[in-house]
Amino acid sequence: MTEPVKFWTKAIKSDTEPLAYRPHLWFFSRRAHLTITDIGFQCGDWQIPFDTVKEAVLYEFESIYFVKGNFLVVRTETDTYQFGLNPSSYWRGELPFKVKREQKGPGGLWFRRVIFFALITYIIFKEVFGNGS
Repeated sequence: MTEPVKFWTKAIKSDTEPLAYRPHLWFFSRRAHLTITDIGFQCGDWQIPFDTVKEAVLYEFESIYFVKGNFLVVRTETDTYQFGLNPSSYWRGELPFKVKREQKGPGGLWFRRVIFFALITYIIFKEVFGNGS
């Protein structure tokens, strides 16, 4: 038996298939350790044995702030779990469960970045040059 691995995570659970992007669910997400053992996942009182997992997808993404991260979607017969994870070399290696890996970014990422940087530029310009009074 290999040593369990723990990661801090924000996690949500839904009984719908597939789990749609719903910001209100993340507001009340579970903050806990995601523990991965030889037999399954554990996050708080959620126990997800590997033999009950229908599908696991590991997404790698880059945020608007150029920060990389991962999220893991685990589907069972009755529930769908989504775990927000910090980047780690662990996720790039061989995992003790079958997983599909995909690259994913938020929709409109470049547009959001342009708006973000335009806003920052505007704020800096106003601070440096004042309001002209």
